[in-house]
Amino acid sequence: MTAVVERGGPAAARLLAERLVATRTGVADVQLAQTCPACGGPHGRPQVVGAAAHVGWSRSTGVVAAVVADRPCAIDVESLPALRAAPLPLDLYGPGERAWVLAQDDPVRAFARLWVRKEVLVKLGDATLDEALGVDVLASLTGDPVRGRTLVELDATSYDAVAAWGTG
Repeated sequence: MTAVVERGGPAAARLLAERLVATRTGVADVQLAQTCPACGGPHGRPQVVGAAAHVGWSRSTGVVAAVVADRPCAIDVESLPALRAAPLPLDLYGPGERAWVLAQDDPVRAFARLWVRKEVLVKLGDATLDEALGVDVLASLTGDPVRGRTLVELDATSYDAVAAWGTG
């Protein structure tokens, strides 16, 4: 498994994912596809075409992240300056998560640490976004699995961002 965070715009996340897949598989011309299982549109979980790898990517204001693994994987990244621009939507979290966020020295970073984990669960297909809001992910901060998934924080501090990834 390889996961990376870098600075970049919207197209950079996919390019980063392609680069990681090429490095891991040795395939020079990496083909990635996205097809929604519900509508057939060009969105949904990314897939590597013609190579034995799984990939995921994410982007947030000014920062991108990608992960490649030998089994289904997902990643999420959140830019902290964007979150600091408005009040935190703490009503999205349950009482325990809200209390934990408010007890931290940097509530915005704490909020994002939980949020990226919930997004990873969604991207892995373990929950819809509405369902993920009701999943308490605090245990994942100490390495305990949530819904059978180990959710791992990726150091994105130098980008003033928070990221996490998980595999299936």
